[in-house]
Amino acid sequence: MIGTDTGLGLTSRFKVEVDGVDLGRWSGCQGLAVTYNPYALESGGDYDFVHWLPGQVKYPNIKLSRALSSPDSKTLFSWVKKKIEEVVDMAGSAAYSDGSAKITLLGADGEEVMSWQLRGVHPASWTGPTLDAGSTKIAIEVLELVHEGFI
Repeated sequence: MIGTDTGLGLTSRFKVEVDGVDLGRWSGCQGLAVTYNPYALESGGDYDFVHWLPGQVKYPNIKLSRALSSPDSKTLFSWVKKKIEEVVDMAGSAAYSDGSAKITLLGADGEEVMSWQLRGVHPASWTGPTLDAGSTKIAIEVLELVHEGFI
């Protein structure tokens, strides 16, 4: 059993803030990763080792999912609409803000265990629930974010 002061992060307890807006708690987060892509440089005459050089650092998209809830989903949708307006209004200008995000993992006591700061954050997509009068499933929303890496 996990105590209340273990310092262990619980994968079911995390929150997300983007552009200073608290988007609330989420039930799923995928994509917290970095790939370094080193490449081998083989030089003539060196037969007992290979030189490894750093390659392009790449970050996958962050995919967040949760059940729709008020007021968190309303806050999220307001942020999504704001980002749409930035794209539509920019008309060739550099008005599109260079966002940031913070994903915070919480422990059993609700305290921060770890956080990831992301730079250059922009929405890649938002997907709302599939509505079906013949179903009793929970309405799920998904937000996918692109970013330029960890700060």
